[in-house]
Amino acid sequence: MGVSGRTLRLTTYGDLVSAELWGQDLVQVLEPDDRGGHRVVERATARAVNPDVAEPGRGGEVRERFAAGAGLVSSLQAGGGGTEIVDVLVSSSADSVAINANSALRARQIVAELNLVTSNNGINTVFRLVGVYETGEVLPERTLNGVTAVDARELLLTHLIGDLDDGHLDEVPEARNWVNADVVVQLTGEIYNFQTERWLRGRANTPLENWHVGDAYALFKVNSPLTTAVHEVGHLFGARHDLFVDQTVTPFEYGHGFVWQVQSPFPGGDPLAFNTIMGYSDDPLCDTDGDGETDDCTRMRYWSDPDLGFGNTATADVARVIDEGSDDVAGFEPVFAQRLYRPVSGLWFADGDDNGTWDGCTIDVCWFYGAAGHLKGVIHPHGHLGYYDQTTGMWRFDRNDNQTDDGCTGPDPDLCLGPFGGLQHEPFIIPNNDEGYIGTFNDGGWYIDSGNGTWDGCSIDFCGSFGQAGDEPILTPDGHIGVYRPSTGYWYLDANNNRVWDSGVDTVVGPFGGPGDNPVMTVDGQIALWRPSTGEWFFDANNDGTWNGCAIDRCAGPGFGTYGDYPIDRTGTASQ
Repeated sequence: MGVSGRTLRLTTYGDLVSAELWGQDLVQVLEPDDRGGHRVVERATARAVNPDVAEPGRGGEVRERFAAGAGLVSSLQAGGGGTEIVDVLVSSSADSVAINANSALRARQIVAELNLVTSNNGINTVFRLVGVYETGEVLPERTLNGVTAVDARELLLTHLIGDLDDGHLDEVPEARNWVNADVVVQLTGEIYNFQTERWLRGRANTPLENWHVGDAYALFKVNSPLTTAVHEVGHLFGARHDLFVDQTVTPFEYGHGFVWQVQSPFPGGDPLAFNTIMGYSDDPLCDTDGDGETDDCTRMRYWSDPDLGFGNTATADVARVIDEGSDDVAGFEPVFAQRLYRPVSGLWFADGDDNGTWDGCTIDVCWFYGAAGHLKGVIHPHGHLGYYDQTTGMWRFDRNDNQTDDGCTGPDPDLCLGPFGGLQHEPFIIPNNDEGYIGTFNDGGWYIDSGNGTWDGCSIDFCGSFGQAGDEPILTPDGHIGVYRPSTGYWYLDANNNRVWDSGVDTVVGPFGGPGDNPVMTVDGQIALWRPSTGEWFFDANNDGTWNGCAIDRCAGPGFGTYGDYPIDRTGTASQ
């Protein structure tokens, strides 16, 4: 049967029947079980789509995909409406690290699962991992009615959202501001709901009508199924459980998960029961064998979606919630995102309360990592603070985020790379699915590492020219190179990403800025400037590429930074 871009294939092998439900990155295979019923085996497939089935997307056609667990979406070619990018920070507590020591891998798996589910619905939204942070903190417990456990509600609403200076997870909102994340997934160990007296796999703050950028936090017990993490992030968009569990109709009457049954393809077999990502297995429909236990549902890696046969337009269309809400969620990152590195002291500063002005270290963010010298601040793709030493070409990153120089060897060393670069070279990192590629820029010349962290010459590493002497390097959020020319205030961007200037193909914007201004590229690709002479920041709020004054564009400061500081953009690039 054909169902809106999916095909259910039933193939007979003697007495056995297998049914393959081809999704966009996933094959779900129905196989007989030992009770005369069925089971569903999910398999990732490198085939992007079933070649026999046309597959229109909601806002455009998805051209490139990844197999489940293989990494972040490499690219998504948008059609009408464009592609929204939601930036995710994954933070780990000591409790979660004790269960799964590889926080970075778990973070990539979570974001890959988010992209898989969302692309299965044909939604043009991409989730991008912008930081992995380990707090080193064992989460506080409480005791009530004989149960001692981490209180999920208190952890979420007090420690992460309500009280940002209570001594628990205080640095997580700061880390979120460093990497300009839209949402945060906090990995935990065991967590408990004292109100319902249930152990939980995850929790997210209740959908609100008046979201604030600092509210988007979700908890995820680190060894739970990845679909649980996707479920909790769905709550951040305003999605709710299926109607049997939750009859609340705000903020979206149609924003519920879906649970349903279909007739078994096996003669005499039990009905098949399924739930979408937001659907709960507590629904009686999940009891197909009549034993009184609601344990027979198979969770599909889809949002409820009437266009695919998994929902209805009145109450169960979470795909619409995700699709239409992506623009709002992608705007949850800090508005001003002002960050500076001061090499004379090794201090880092960020606008912690996102009000556009400097309020001192008790309100805004002050971190330490570095030392006096010819150093440039750089932020690792996982969010670690770092620096590049122009005199030696060496790079160092605070891999354990303890703001301490731990050396390059030992039980818990910093990440040390190089030599790569030299005097007068400006550092940057091009993000990829893992560690990122370090590189330097000097007078129009670009030098990009092949991935081993050392300079191997132009026959192995990349060497190219884009710009001229006096230009400042910039990187777009997706890693395209570009330059800002202070002498004219114009910006030149490598639109086709071939790292060569192509007149008539690549992008020129401006004038925006002038001599003495330092360029910054924001998380959503907006051009911006920092002016050392006054400590003022200027943002191209209407994205027209020209300066229109503070009434139309956006201004922050003065007094946020001074001569000798370096602004840091979301790609980790420092400019002077």
